[in-house]
Amino acid sequence: MNIQAKSRELFMTRVRGSYSYEEWPLEGSLDTNPNLSTPVKLCCVSVTHNTCVITGTNSTHPYVLVSPGKNWTDAQRYCREKHTDLASVRNQTENKQIASVRGSGNGHVWIGLFRDAWEWSDGSSSSFRHWSSGEPNFSSGTPANDFCTLISPNGLWYDSGCHAARSFICYEALPTVGVVSPRSPFYSGDAVTLRCDIPKYTDWHQYVWLKDNSTVPGKTTQTITITLPQDAGQYQCSGQREGRSNTSSPSGPVTIKNNGESTFIIEY
Repeated sequence: MNIQAKSRELFMTRVRGSYSYEEWPLEGSLDTNPNLSTPVKLCCVSVTHNTCVITGTNSTHPYVLVSPGKNWTDAQRYCREKHTDLASVRNQTENKQIASVRGSGNGHVWIGLFRDAWEWSDGSSSSFRHWSSGEPNFSSGTPANDFCTLISPNGLWYDSGCHAARSFICYEALPTVGVVSPRSPFYSGDAVTLRCDIPKYTDWHQYVWLKDNSTVPGKTTQTITITLPQDAGQYQCSGQREGRSNTSSPSGPVTIKNNGESTFIIEY
């Protein structure tokens, strides 16, 4: 099926294993009901070059299912170029989120765990594992250093050779903006320090700050200091990792606004 890129969000509907593409309003939602007799709506946040990127909601690390499939190395490269990395899993809650986004009609899909003493693609130190019984078994006959990890429809993991083309799970690291000092309310003349926090990584070597949707010149550090009232407004941030060409997704907005003659408040 030749799917053309569209500026609006698309939704992919699965009914009994078959897929159709429809353009729905932006307020559509993700229904994770695994019953194959019930349509399951998966949000295609982008469709380019026949690749549908599907995302879940209500997560600080939104996971995206990418299809059609790639081998593990190409999937890793794609995730690092377009998102943050292949998904790593820190606990059962995240494992369930990934299984939910993966859906029950996509078979086994790649996640970021690979065998080099079993480590995560993104370098995270999570020791959480959810292997199926008897796994990992290293039984595919591929070289010992050529094992990657699949997550199954029921959320259990299997080791596998890395060369098969499969759908895969990327994730986006979402920044948050917080106030370091002083405590709200603020007053005219106060110097307010904002901090950009991005989960899972410490090697964000440069930050981008936005004020009222425009880049703030010269502000590329994790913390910035603004002065009221002239710097009041809406702030967002994103980060760029060393050696990566893309930046993270932007944070949600934080607004510092006047709440009286000389008092300012913060709204998240």
